[in-house]
Amino acid sequence: MNLSIKCVPPLLGLLTLFSSVVISKPIELEVNGKGPLQKTIQLHPTVAVTLYLNNFKATVTNAKGIPQQLGSYEPGTQGKSSVLVDDFNFDGYKDLAIQQAIGYMGVNVFYDVYLYQPKHQRFQLGFHDSNIEADAATKVIKASQRSGPRWYSNIYKISKGKPYVWQARTAMVGDGLDQVEYKNAKGKILKTVKLTR
Repeated sequence: MNLSIKCVPPLLGLLTLFSSVVISKPIELEVNGKGPLQKTIQLHPTVAVTLYLNNFKATVTNAKGIPQQLGSYEPGTQGKSSVLVDDFNFDGYKDLAIQQAIGYMGVNVFYDVYLYQPKHQRFQLGFHDSNIEADAATKVIKASQRSGPRWYSNIYKISKGKPYVWQARTAMVGDGLDQVEYKNAKGKILKTVKLTR
């Protein structure tokens, strides 16, 4: 079993796009190839689960021994896959972000984020995005990805325990402008602005 645990440093792309006071540093679990990996994770002082990564499938088992299939994971550019452990909806319980894909020669790392539901003692898929970081100070999630010469970014806010895209930003190459859309929790665009880079 090949396992290493380390803190994920802030992503350079996000530092370019965002200014932040506090970015939490999630725990990153890495597995080589198809695994296996087995790790007990403390989600809360009173809640722990056991995570299994094997044959590109992710499963968690709660304290009662009840398993839950979370989906699949994909190996990255060097055959390694990662799971981030952090509180992505700021409810006091850690959540799991499972790597799904690598894009743009390793610049974009895509995750499925599973949010722990303490009432039901299960995880629920919350959102999917690239290069995610939770900002505990402002209670937002920041995500970014590059496609060709353009950077795209999302800022998620939380409504009723669920993240939603509050700000979507697109770099408009050629005219030095970024287009920014602001949305409500139902996805309705509230306003669109253009900002000079």
